[in-house]
Amino acid sequence: MHQGRLLALFITVSIAPAAAQERPAPADPRRVVVRFACDDKYATPATCDEATWRQATLLNPTTGPDLLLHQDGGPGGAAWNGDAPLFVFVHASTGVVSLGGVKLAGTTAGEWRWFRVPRTQWAAALRGDAREPYRKAVVRVGKQPVGELWFAEGE
Repeated sequence: MHQGRLLALFITVSIAPAAAQERPAPADPRRVVVRFACDDKYATPATCDEATWRQATLLNPTTGPDLLLHQDGGPGGAAWNGDAPLFVFVHASTGVVSLGGVKLAGTTAGEWRWFRVPRTQWAAALRGDAREPYRKAVVRVGKQPVGELWFAEGE
């Protein structure tokens, strides 16, 4: 009887992975990554070759800094005093992407889609909250919020 249980356990373990492979994995909304151009909050056309940086970054956008993780030098980990364009990277199959309620227009490159967001656009999307020391803009995929851009200004 004990051997029957072991055999049943073995069969269950060997069948479960095959069944899991038949279903597509659900989309991972965390694959949204927001970065300053050239990973430099003060990047300008004179200091940053955006096309070269973007091509290198598209190999794996998740390996660099991500403004949605709030690990910058401002209050609460907010980005502090930057003025460079932002780049938003998502998996190519991701639906509509918006920042602060404004739909972004993107370009597909391999398995990724990228969006360049000029400072004027991302700054206009930021909203203040008296309870927070920074302004923020919600990043959405479809209607689902997937993160917030936090930005603080000052000396």
